[in-house]
Amino acid sequence: MRRLLPIITMSLLLLGGATLAFGCYLVRNLPTIAFDNLPSAPPCPAGAQGSVDLNDKVARFVLAVEAGYPSGHLWQLLPDQPTRYVADLTIPEDAPEQRNHLLQWVRALQLWIAYPRKEIETVFLERVNFGKGALGYRCAALIYFGKAADELGDEEAIFLAGLPRAPSLYSSDAKASAARRQKVLDLLHDGGLIGDAT
Repeated sequence: MRRLLPIITMSLLLLGGATLAFGCYLVRNLPTIAFDNLPSAPPCPAGAQGSVDLNDKVARFVLAVEAGYPSGHLWQLLPDQPTRYVADLTIPEDAPEQRNHLLQWVRALQLWIAYPRKEIETVFLERVNFGKGALGYRCAALIYFGKAADELGDEEAIFLAGLPRAPSLYSSDAKASAARRQKVLDLLHDGGLIGDAT
């Protein structure tokens, strides 16, 4: 048994080192991600919309829900849902071989390392799908409520924050929408964005 422990330890260290080296190789050898190369988002069907403001209530709620981790959680060290979503947008349509989960994850890691968090969040909030043809939270506010995002109340902002994971389900099924609303409330409360009364 004494001789087996060093062998197991060395094997695990070698495996970890090989995994790290392979990850570094993949991150360095993927094409460079450039937000300038993203196709432009289609215009909002509901009319003109302003630029993204990361301080908007809806923007803060959406980012808190989509990141999905309480502050200080260990998983915050990895690329979150907004980063993976934006990384997926950077994969060219004519490159289906890059649409497997491993390469998407590596691309998200590359994006997470290369760009400031605010740039990733801005692109995410401009492009995330809210259903009904709404790409971006400002367009979603116009389509669902007929008003600008900065005019929405808490309930409307909470509704929009829950949509991106499954917009067609949460906007049409009352039971699923109620369950999602509770999950969103819990995440926002844990993040300190809303109080107990909401």
